[in-house]
Amino acid sequence: MGGRGNKGRFVGLDSSAAALERISERGQAGPVLADAMDLPFPDASFDAVTARHMLYHVPGPDRALREARRVTCPGGRVLATVNHGAGLPHLVAMVKEVVGGLGLDAPGYRGLASSEDLPGRMREVFGEVSVTRRDNALVFAEPEPVIRYAVSVLALYGLPPGAEGYAAAAELGHRTRRWFEENQGPWRDPKGYTVCVSERS
Repeated sequence: MGGRGNKGRFVGLDSSAAALERISERGQAGPVLADAMDLPFPDASFDAVTARHMLYHVPGPDRALREARRVTCPGGRVLATVNHGAGLPHLVAMVKEVVGGLGLDAPGYRGLASSEDLPGRMREVFGEVSVTRRDNALVFAEPEPVIRYAVSVLALYGLPPGAEGYAAAAELGHRTRRWFEENQGPWRDPKGYTVCVSERS
């Protein structure tokens, strides 16, 4: 945004120190280590606030939205983006089979916000909301990106850390490589998202 002529202050907030290190390295925004449900800023601090693909990681997405509204100036805008709840059905099915095969419960994706409920959550907090829904897909020509993606979401499906995680990662790698050998790729999985924008009254 700075490259487009915006001269205001940019702040990048995350609860992950590693993510903030990347922000610092790029020099794009001032990094702030904090909780989205308890923002360390006074009321009406920003002209615009974005919550991009993070509300499904927050225990209280409604509280996070209320905090976003609080720190936004009157007339400012809040933008939130989340994925469809039923995205990546093929990859999800494989992860759940692997986790279940280890004798562990696979309760399903633990995200608390999705395309199906975000518009209603935004209306509760802001009143009016503009909703844009996009249906898309992830397409992988080789197995390694599929494996990395599958391993990255294991924790979201209830897998505890430790030896089970290594066993699950190995099995995911085996199954994915076998799929590519049998089907000659590419791996295509539906994955859409929704963008909601509200103005702070």
